[in-house]
Amino acid sequence: MKYKALQTEYGVPTVIIQNSHNRSSGLKFHTGFIRFACANGLILGEGIEEQRIRHSSTWKEKATSFLNNYTLEVERMEEEHQAMKAKRLSRYDMMLLAEKAVGIRYNLEDVLDPLELNLVRRTEDRGSDLYTTYNRLQESLLQGMFQRRVANYDKETNKLEYSPWGKAAKLTATDEIIRVNKELRQLVMEVA
Repeated sequence: MKYKALQTEYGVPTVIIQNSHNRSSGLKFHTGFIRFACANGLILGEGIEEQRIRHSSTWKEKATSFLNNYTLEVERMEEEHQAMKAKRLSRYDMMLLAEKAVGIRYNLEDVLDPLELNLVRRTEDRGSDLYTTYNRLQESLLQGMFQRRVANYDKETNKLEYSPWGKAAKLTATDEIIRVNKELRQLVMEVA
């Protein structure tokens, strides 16, 4: 099967593949998009964003079906990107979106300033459209580009104690990266 060029001016579509080494979970495909400006891998899509395939005799047919539908999914994603680029956000809207995005990983009170997630770190990230805002939030959430503290309950004093403010941890676990990406995508699509 021939595929037309799927690269856009903003990046290139990709497929994130997960599989267990011991057959404890099925083969999973996630539709993704690598943005040229920062190489932050967005996990996108609705219809075939995640395709689970059990380890059975029909796995090859199901994987082939996913790949055949992939081109259609990428075209739909590009339409979503264009709609998101056309949607302008006020500073207030960006602030609300950042506060909600923080909640995907942490309690709001444990983050020093949610607006840190929306800081412009490179020229390509300037803009007030939904797509650019989404990219800034996504990179900050995954890379831990904001200050947070950790709450611990002290059983001896029966008090909640907090660590000093420090940089949030970068996400490295694939399952957690996928979860954060999907929840952020859902949050952003509610605004679109």
